Amino acid sequence: MNNYIVLTKVLLKNGSNSASMKKNSNIKKAALWIIILLALLPTIKLFSLFILSAYDYLYKIGQQGLILSLGISFTSVFIFFLPYFIL
Repeated sequence: MNNYIVLTKVLLKNGSNSASMKKNSNIKKAALWIIILLALLPTIKLFSLFILSAYDYLYKIGQQGLILSLGISFTSVFIFFLPYFIL
């Protein structure tokens, strides 16, 4: 039981820095988000081009609703693999 109390104290002490954000860390955080967005722009462009071309083919066979399923599937796979590429 004593180990849990010590572990809780350490976690609270280490996690308290994230609650008190400084001005520099806000700038760094905003810069990081901008860099991530710029890095993901090619992926977003490729996905939108894929959706535009796939819609024409799916319209011919009457399966336009499949675009939504494709989008959800792509997003799920992208979110699953994204942490491996960032780290």
